Amino acid sequence: MVPSLFIIVVIILLVSTKAYVVELNVDNFEHDTQATTGATTGNWLVCLSGCTKHQELLDQLSEDEELQEMGVIVAQLKWNRKLGIRFGYTPSSRSKTDGGIIVLFKRGKMYYYNTLNTHDMDEQIHHCKDFLHDQSGAESRITPPEPSSAEAWGGIVTEVMDYYKKLNGPQTQLFHAFLGVAGAFLVFIVFFANATAAQASADMSKKMH
Repeated sequence: MVPSLFIIVVIILLVSTKAYVVELNVDNFEHDTQATTGATTGNWLVCLSGCTKHQELLDQLSEDEELQEMGVIVAQLKWNRKLGIRFGYTPSSRSKTDGGIIVLFKRGKMYYYNTLNTHDMDEQIHHCKDFLHDQSGAESRITPPEPSSAEAWGGIVTEVMDYYKKLNGPQTQLFHAFLGVAGAFLVFIVFFANATAAQASADMSKKMH
């Protein structure tokens, strides 16, 4: 009875301590990674896009004891517009990166990993480990800070313009119609707000007299 109980406890401990790919999103990215300040929580190997294609690689790397000893945390990022603006990728540019985007955040810098075009998982893991040990030949940049509100709006405008450039014929006409309706609605909102403010001011003036 005791040996059986011991085995069960060991199995539970092994399962509970099993490494896994960390899920990041716009809310926890900076808090968990500390990427801008220099990654004080460790070095983060993060899949920014194409994560489904590289899921097996990410899973195996997250369980690799050598990487754990190196302090490398494996994660995948749930994409959103704010993070896209921050790291310079729009939906159209990401669609061209068939190999996905995997980045090592290390000491305030981003190092881009060139994925290996092979189905041999052992070869992929070996190739990625070489990159994690030495980034001397990798493309890199300073990790950009979180965008301001103005930069975020600028990024949205850029995405809209990229989308517009790909339209043609009836799609362009439909887009123009949408912009016309949106513009008219915006003018109405501004007019209504001004009228409401003017009426409130007039009412206040009457009360004062």
